[in-house]
Amino acid sequence: MIGPRRSTLESDVMRGGEAVTFKEVLSQVLDWLQQDKRVSYRTLKRQFSLDDAYLEDLNLEIIEVHQVAVDQDGTMLVWTGGSTPVSVPAAPPASPQDREPLSYTPPHLAEKILTSGSALEGERKQVTVLFADLKGSMELLAERVDGGYRFTGRTSFGSLTPVWTSLGLHGMDTSDPHAPTIVHAFMPPDTKGYTIKETWDVLGMRATRSEDTLREGALVPDQSIARVVETGAAGIDLCVLAICAWAQPTFATIYYAIAQRAFD
Repeated sequence: MIGPRRSTLESDVMRGGEAVTFKEVLSQVLDWLQQDKRVSYRTLKRQFSLDDAYLEDLNLEIIEVHQVAVDQDGTMLVWTGGSTPVSVPAAPPASPQDREPLSYTPPHLAEKILTSGSALEGERKQVTVLFADLKGSMELLAERVDGGYRFTGRTSFGSLTPVWTSLGLHGMDTSDPHAPTIVHAFMPPDTKGYTIKETWDVLGMRATRSEDTLREGALVPDQSIARVVETGAAGIDLCVLAICAWAQPTFATIYYAIAQRAFD
């Protein structure tokens, strides 16, 4: 039984160990045809390592869509276009979800993340709080202003409140009620517009001083905005997944150990 075939327009061929997109192959074949006026299918398959399905889709684009060549005896393409170069529309820019994290993370944050490992060796010098429990998540708002976003709302259980050097937070931007977005940011401790509420009773609780943080229009500059994504599952990209993958198993092991100790 033949299963579904991945669209050629979504697939790549390999040249010299590197992937070449369909549009890149199409552009090169069009240039080649315009210069030499005819190219055999065998030559195209050998030059670009194409299979029959890929070659069929390539022919469709050249003969039917661009209409600059015709098939001759099922063995070759013959150029029928003029002397004006044929342009292939450029591929749209990759969405944030399709890009590597380093390409959309603000440079100074990326540098801080990459160098924090060596900075913490032997002595705890920097603490970035990435996870916190949230009260009234619909009240966590991010308003776009000149130079950044203003965050309002209350963050509960912000671990290591006395010592964090950047607080990972998020808020919903509802400026477009039909297309709200979630804004992820790292708030520096010298930010104005927030207060710490001491709510952590260490008696019977973990010793992390996870106090509440009230954001009362705290302005976080653009250089500290890490991500702006769609709401819901569409906003889950490598950045969000990485945070969850780091935090959730860590929390689980802590509470598993506490429970195991209680049984012992």
